[in-house]
Amino acid sequence: MKYAGFWARVLAYLIDSILVSVVFYGAMGLWFASSDGDLMETLLEPSTSGILSLGGFFVNWLYFALMESSEYQGTLGKKALGLKVTDEFGRRISFGRATGRTFAKILSGLLLCIGYIMVAFSDKKQGLHDRIASTLVIYASSVVNQTPVYNAPIESSSPLVYTTNRQPSSKKLVMFGFDSDGRTVRVSFDTEDHRLFEGGIQIGRDGQSAPIYINDTSVSRVHAKIYHHDGALWIEDLKSTNGTVLNGKKLTAGTAERFPDRGDLVIGDVQLTIGES
Repeated sequence: MKYAGFWARVLAYLIDSILVSVVFYGAMGLWFASSDGDLMETLLEPSTSGILSLGGFFVNWLYFALMESSEYQGTLGKKALGLKVTDEFGRRISFGRATGRTFAKILSGLLLCIGYIMVAFSDKKQGLHDRIASTLVIYASSVVNQTPVYNAPIESSSPLVYTTNRQPSSKKLVMFGFDSDGRTVRVSFDTEDHRLFEGGIQIGRDGQSAPIYINDTSVSRVHAKIYHHDGALWIEDLKSTNGTVLNGKKLTAGTAERFPDRGDLVIGDVQLTIGES
């Protein structure tokens, strides 16, 4: 298992809800009990209801946003079940993104909870709030820094030489996903790596021949290659056994497709998300 499923996330949320409620309402109860006047009368006042609602909102926001953007990358409920929140490439999210994800849950709930139910039917187990914030909930055992990383970022080992039709518009692209055993696959490369102009960078299961090394039995020894041509990146399937699919289109062996800055790539059974690093 790689992406956290619906019921695991429901259970984590229930744990968090109980913890937050006990702490918040316990603190409020002690505060009201220590104040002057009748406790029941205080609790029944409209202003008290407003304080509780507003306080609950802020506590809920800060709890989820701070915990999910922290080094733990998850709330206590998620931590108890071995789950973490990441961006689409397995990285720790910022407080701002965690805040956006928390507020987006309001929309997921308002739509008859359909935004939450989407988790059960999405390929990446994303709810509406996950899609809005571009986040994933995965098992901690699949996190990049806890499993073998198949390939360090590909860097040019010699100074780049640009010709008139090769402009220095370098950027890094990253591909992130999981292999058939649920292990993390994350590779990145510089779009101006000299090898892209000199035959291309190969993807495959043979670490000696393929700089982008993916150790999965569904991947051919030399499966595909990415290269520069006419000012753009291209990907070509190299007669692989299980094929290459780019944004839902299967590549015909020997033909190439433009390699996008964002999209989805399937190498054999390995599903990868493409984006800028």
